[in-house]
Amino acid sequence: MSRTHLVQNYKILLTITQSVQYVLLSLPFSFSRSPSISFLFTLV
Repeated sequence: MSRTHLVQNYKILLTITQSVQYVLLSLPFSFSRSPSISFLFTLV
């Protein structure tokens, strides 16, 4: 594994995490009770 490859993976992971958090924040609270969203919370 090259250092550049690890940095790219980290940036991708960070971008995914930020977008997931943004989606979760923009969702209504009632929808956040659904199982799929709760599962996403456990991943973050």
